[in-house]
Amino acid sequence: MSASLFSLSSQLRQVLDSYSSNIVLAYSSVKSRVLDRITSTEIFTSGRTDQAESIHHRLVSQIPIKPSYVAPRNPIVLCHGLYGFDKLGPDFLPLLQVHYWKGIKEALEDLGAKVIITGVSRTGEIRRRAQEIHSCLEVAAAGDRVNFIAHSMGGLDCRYLITHLRPKKYKVQSLTTLCTPHRGSPFMDWCRDQFGVGFVSLGEVAQEVYPDRMKRKHNLLKYLSPTNAKYPAGFHPDLGWISFLLDEPAYANLTTDYCRKYFNPNTPDSPDVAYFSYGAQAKAIPWMSPLWLTQGVIMSHEGDNDGLVSLESARWGKYIETIEANHWDLNSRFRISTIGQTRFDAVDFFLRVATRLYHEGC
Repeated sequence: MSASLFSLSSQLRQVLDSYSSNIVLAYSSVKSRVLDRITSTEIFTSGRTDQAESIHHRLVSQIPIKPSYVAPRNPIVLCHGLYGFDKLGPDFLPLLQVHYWKGIKEALEDLGAKVIITGVSRTGEIRRRAQEIHSCLEVAAAGDRVNFIAHSMGGLDCRYLITHLRPKKYKVQSLTTLCTPHRGSPFMDWCRDQFGVGFVSLGEVAQEVYPDRMKRKHNLLKYLSPTNAKYPAGFHPDLGWISFLLDEPAYANLTTDYCRKYFNPNTPDSPDVAYFSYGAQAKAIPWMSPLWLTQGVIMSHEGDNDGLVSLESARWGKYIETIEANHWDLNSRFRISTIGQTRFDAVDFFLRVATRLYHEGC
């Protein structure tokens, strides 16, 4: 019995030893062939063996490295621009909703950031929009220090809030503006001069912005003279009421005259807040895009731009970088790539912005 078991054990050991040997031989063979292929094709055929990198380094360098992102220390407040919104659509049908910050909010939260999304009047004046942001944050950010990340006109709203509303229930740590028209937009000037829009809501500040167009400080359209040299060429007085109906308060706040002559001089930066800015330039916007016309108008006045805001106007505080994108790429509303252009990764961009805030101590 014992002899039989011993014999069976010996046979099993021989089988296992043979199997192990075959595995080792197979591994050695494969390894040898792989190394021979790498060295023969990548190093020795180059004719520069003395300068070739090690095989190990070459192999390691081929491994893709995922960027390392980190959340800022303080909550992020996302503020939209003109015609923006937090979300559109009924709450009881989430699948039909459109989110201005689609994918961006979720990515920042996955990173560990607290994210607050504000929704303000889509075409309201700066003062009103700033007050709406402020009212939201007095509840949502009570006791916090916050980092504003604002797209387009949202940057002007935040500047007004910081300087004029001076929040007490929460504090502002930083403001990062993305393609904000800090010095106004020549395209809005063009719309004003061609179509007569951009006067609503100026009220008492109109005298400072357009002193040569004013006969009184109020009801600007009613008292504008059609013979004024700066009045829109060929603009018939009877069309004044049509322009008035089409006009929106925000338009008046986005002209270069308003921003340069009134808003900026009266809205100095706070020494307690860090200001950062990003600009964008779009290369060869296709003629069928709505941004094709606007880019041309702005290019003729201020040079490179994203289709709505020039690089010159986008600079404010510490300028971080110029990105290759158009004005609408900075959020995820438009999921379809612009024809002829590489799609801009808005989510990755916002993760980089958040990481920079962390390294800035925010």
